[in-house]
Amino acid sequence: MFLVVLLGCITFCSSAYNLKNLNGFKCPKVTRMNQAIRLNEKLEVECFSINGSQCAGFTGERSCRTYIKYNINKLRAIRCPKESNEGWCIKARKFYFNRWMCRDETGLNTGIRLSSTGRVQCLSKSGKDCAWGAYGNKLCQMVKKCPKTRRKIIPLTCGNNHKKVWSHTGYHFATGHWCKTGFAFYFYSGNWLCKRQTGISTPVRLAIDGEIECLSKNKRDCFWGTESSSQCHNLIIKYGKNENGLKCGKKHKKIYGGTGYRNTKHWCRKSLDLIYYFRISLIYIFSGFRIPVNPYVPNPPRPIPVNPNVPNPPSPNPVNPNVPNPPDINGGGIIKINMYYIFLHIFIYNLDRELLELRTII
Repeated sequence: MFLVVLLGCITFCSSAYNLKNLNGFKCPKVTRMNQAIRLNEKLEVECFSINGSQCAGFTGERSCRTYIKYNINKLRAIRCPKESNEGWCIKARKFYFNRWMCRDETGLNTGIRLSSTGRVQCLSKSGKDCAWGAYGNKLCQMVKKCPKTRRKIIPLTCGNNHKKVWSHTGYHFATGHWCKTGFAFYFYSGNWLCKRQTGISTPVRLAIDGEIECLSKNKRDCFWGTESSSQCHNLIIKYGKNENGLKCGKKHKKIYGGTGYRNTKHWCRKSLDLIYYFRISLIYIFSGFRIPVNPYVPNPPRPIPVNPNVPNPPSPNPVNPNVPNPPDINGGGIIKINMYYIFLHIFIYNLDRELLELRTII
């Protein structure tokens, strides 16, 4: 049993798919689709769109990532209702739900899938022990190809099912548990959440390894007292990309003596319950402003204020395209004219000399 628990702590070996800077979307490398897709807190599939009527199409991973990066502030995602039979909707749901994913896709040392209720499951034949390492990866590949092997699988599900077997949900574990890293694979967005969303007076988010973290500049102290949305937004702009957040779990325990997950009144536990039980959105960030704000997209430059006491400069005369431009009075036209007169003088001078010589001979 100790060995199984130990393996459960060492499940994450640097995600095979880079989840950063996509705001929850996944691109063709992992989805094998032409659209960028993600799941919202209602477990509805969405595709990336800037017009709200047609999904953006991509030929590869790089073009997808670049497009999302430069158009995230124009995002008008298209939601796919669960009853929709549209082609991309069906493919996207097949990608996300009840599909086993192996180590080369997720970076986890066991195969995982997402249930229709949003719970992460690991590959198991007993409903108790996940299939780990090389054996687990081989079994995962077989399950994808062989229906007979698939029928022998009894998955272990995070949450209440996991608690019945292992006396904890998989979410409150001190070290990186596969339940948390698996959840982050499906739902990580990188967005910070403010008090308006969480009721907690410091910015928090779901980290890329599934832990909860608060915004910090020293990996130790949260920015407490962040009450207003504008104050929260300014802190995110300044410190949101420095990767110095204070993480709950093992790192929190090392500093403060507890993981922060067992105390139901602790900010770690409050944030975890909001995020892991889909009581809050990780992708729609309003932060008290009129439009969704992504802190990683720079704001456009503000227009220069107009002084009403200063008269506007005169408008330039309209240009008639049928009238040829006058000669360049700043140099070009004058040079051409001067050269013409120089050659003319030389010609006349030479002509006078020839006439003079002719008279002398005569």
